[in-house]
Amino acid sequence: MTYYYALWIPQTKAGIPVVLTESQDTRTLKDDPDDDVPEINLRGYIEKSSLHIHIAYSCGEEPERELLFKLLDATEQGFLIYQLNIEKEDSDYLRNILHNNGLHNAIYHYIKGFFHEHIYHDSTDDSLLSAFTSSKKISFDNPDCVRAILTNYLSPYELKYSGYVKETTDTLNCIVTNLSGKQGLRPNVELAKSSILNNIKVLDGESQYCDFLIKSFPSDVLPTELVEEITNQRHQLRILNDQLTAIASYLTSVVSLRLADLSVYLGLWSIILSIVLFVIPRACSHEDEDRQIILNEYKNIQTTIGTQKKQFDKQLERLSNNQDSILNLLNKPTPKK
Repeated sequence: MTYYYALWIPQTKAGIPVVLTESQDTRTLKDDPDDDVPEINLRGYIEKSSLHIHIAYSCGEEPERELLFKLLDATEQGFLIYQLNIEKEDSDYLRNILHNNGLHNAIYHYIKGFFHEHIYHDSTDDSLLSAFTSSKKISFDNPDCVRAILTNYLSPYELKYSGYVKETTDTLNCIVTNLSGKQGLRPNVELAKSSILNNIKVLDGESQYCDFLIKSFPSDVLPTELVEEITNQRHQLRILNDQLTAIASYLTSVVSLRLADLSVYLGLWSIILSIVLFVIPRACSHEDEDRQIILNEYKNIQTTIGTQKKQFDKQLERLSNNQDSILNLLNKPTPKK
C-alpha cells in the first residue's frame, strides 16, 4: 500500500525547507499511559541530498523495523510531499495506525524536527498540527487538493484563536467578579498579565506561521470561510487583549499608589463594567457601524479614565500635606462597602 503525505514545515518566509540536523535522538512515545499499548521508540536520520527520511522504530519488545519516507516534491510554501510504501498484510501496532489513521502525529513532528526551530512557540505546542494524508498522489496543481491541504493546516489555528477568545473573556469576567467581591487588586493584576502574555505569544508570534500560509496562496484555492473565521477570531482576541491590557495598566497604577479610597474603587469598577458589558459584546461584530460605536465608547472610557486621574491627583495633593494620613493609607486594607 502506498501513502502520500503533505507535511508542512511552519515558516514565515518563502523557500524550500532547509535541513537543520541530519539525525535526532531516540524519542519514546505512548498514546495512552493507562492503556495496554506498547511504547514506540523512534530514531532516524535524513539524507541531506535527497531529503529521504529513514525512521527506525520498535513497538514494545518487538525487533526494530524501518520506515522509508521518499521525498517526491517540495514547495516554496514549506510543504514536503513524501511517499511511504508498506504492505497491508505486514502489520504491527504502528503500521496498523498508519493504515487506519494516517501518519501518527509523533512521526510527523519527528520529521518536522529535521527542519523546524521552535521560535514563536514552545515545543509542547507542536501537537497543534496534524499531517495531511492521502491514498492518492498529491499535486499542488490541483486546486481541490491544495484547498484540502490548507484546510487541514489552517483549521487548528481557528480552534486555537477561538479557544483564546473564550479564555480571555473568562479572565475578564473573573476579574470583574473578584473586584465585585472586594478581593485584592494585586491578584487580579497578575491574572490579567498572565493572560496578556499568553495572548501576545499567539497574536504576535505563532500567528506569523498562519499569516504566511494564507498569504502564500491565491484566494481561489483558499478555504474562504475558514480564513474569514480565523480573521474574525483573531480580531476579537486582539480587541479583548487590548481591553485587558488597559485594565491591567489601570489596576497597576492603583496598586502602585496603594490608595484604598472607596471613591477610587467605584471609579475603577464603573470603567471595567463599561468595557466588559459594552465593548466586549460589540467587539465580536465586524460591521462598520458597530466599530464606530466601539470607537466612540472607547473615547468615552478614555475620558472617564482622565477624569479619575485628575481625582487621583487631587487626592494625592491633599494626602501629601498630612504624613500621618499617608502612612495610614499605605497600611490600610481595601475598605469594605
